[in-house]
Amino acid sequence: MTGGGVKGGEAPRLLRDILGEFLRCPPEGWAAVPLPDAGLDSMTAVEVVLAIEGTFGVPFPEEALVRETFASYTALEAVVVSMAEPS
Repeated sequence: MTGGGVKGGEAPRLLRDILGEFLRCPPEGWAAVPLPDAGLDSMTAVEVVLAIEGTFGVPFPEEALVRETFASYTALEAVVVSMAEPS
């Protein structure tokens, strides 16, 4: 499955756009701080997942719906890139 026509190379930019709507600090800070410290709480994480699914046109992987996925930008980006790649 592909990410609704989204190419893997576009995934990081699209994720930054999505997170920019929800997080309190600018993208430059995301790699340096845990996402919860940037404003990602459980309710915001649900909104982010829905936005990702809407943007990519595929369901968020059920096995990735764990705290570790949302602990850092790098972890979340890895999941989103995998959603955009053909399987």
